[in-house]
Amino acid sequence: MFMKHYTLDWWISCQSPGPREDAAARCQEYVESIRNHLPTSVIALWETNLHDGELRHLQVMPIKREVLFVFDVPWERGRTVRRRLTFTGVSELRFTSDPERALAGPHGFGDFGYWEVDLCDGGYEYRGIFSSGIEMFIRFTNVETEED
Repeated sequence: MFMKHYTLDWWISCQSPGPREDAAARCQEYVESIRNHLPTSVIALWETNLHDGELRHLQVMPIKREVLFVFDVPWERGRTVRRRLTFTGVSELRFTSDPERALAGPHGFGDFGYWEVDLCDGGYEYRGIFSSGIEMFIRFTNVETEED
């Protein structure tokens, strides 16, 4: 599995009352510790709210080394916002899941719950987890975020 802070075990534990680790604080603390090494585009990616968004489109363009994700994200007053993430300089894209474990959510990938950014040799990593239990991992050199 790819997630370091927002794991499926943690997310499942959030569905019941009781104490749990503060994954948000750990993740935020980590990102703050590397923030000076992140370009503004990766910081914008980190700050782009995709929580409860549904993946509507995924396009891999291997010759250009680009990957496009399109999410519909619930927003205020019942409005939905469409957000596009275009990763460039992509050297790796992976998905994994545990077919025995997931949370309730819409069909397909499910709700996009949580995400993480990180440094890696020659670029950056973006990791995310869906309510279906699917985790994604992408290694890239740049990213552009857009909203309709």
